[in-house]
Amino acid sequence: MGKRWFSKKSGGPGALGASVLLMAVMVTPSCKKEPVAKLAAQTNEAPVQKKVALKEGQGLLKIDAPEAFMALVDNQKMGLGKSLIAPVAAGLRQIAVFPQRHPPQFFEVDIKGGEEHTLSVTFDETPQARWKDANDPKKPLYWVLHAAASREKGKYAAAETLLRFALQSHPKDKRLWRQLAYTLPALKKKEAALNAMNRYLELAPNAPDKAHLVEVQKGLAAQMDDSPERREAVPVQGAPAP
Repeated sequence: MGKRWFSKKSGGPGALGASVLLMAVMVTPSCKKEPVAKLAAQTNEAPVQKKVALKEGQGLLKIDAPEAFMALVDNQKMGLGKSLIAPVAAGLRQIAVFPQRHPPQFFEVDIKGGEEHTLSVTFDETPQARWKDANDPKKPLYWVLHAAASREKGKYAAAETLLRFALQSHPKDKRLWRQLAYTLPALKKKEAALNAMNRYLELAPNAPDKAHLVEVQKGLAAQMDDSPERREAVPVQGAPAP
């Protein structure tokens, strides 16, 4: 005979009630261990990467790097992380990568429609001294240094994108406005450049480059009075190091 769940003294199964039956289920090995094992297996599994739906004329761009970075594709923000993936328009794309502790890097990538392209970015083992303190994208210095480095490489549009993005969170940071003031003239954005210079000098009335910028403002104002045929994009010279 099978093992009984009750004796005569217990008063029969009705006296045991639902609580005893529940205890029996809880101590059953198959009910105790199996769900825990399954849960542990699920926890250790790598997250399933969602498939990115591509529209006609788009390719898939994936950027990997050994440290977190911010990326621009044709001066449009792609995101922030150690691995980024996004659909982009097919064709020759301008890509800028701004790591946490290293100078920016710029690439041209030919994206094919319907195909995936992986860009693996590597950095020098030891960053330059000025990048060691610029490792936090939440602080203005990260954006100031990357914008200045972009300007040095002639990537003025990328520098503007970085600065305007940073100014959303730090609208009163004079260093950001200063970089923007030195960036916009090269993009033929004379009125915006004048506004950026005015804002910078409002925040830094005793700036060492004040006299220089006042002269630049006069030149820009004169150009704005000329015909469009005579307007030229000229980078602002003489900018001190950030």
